[in-house]
Amino acid sequence: MTLDADHKEQQQQQQQQQFNNQLETTRIK
Repeated sequence: MTLDADHKEQQQQQQQQQFNNQLETTRIK
């Protein structure tokens, strides 16, 4: 269960990074 929780947290962090990257790209354009 602990591993599962860690995995979910990693996924959320990845999504956040992707979202931030999209914002940066949009700002540059």
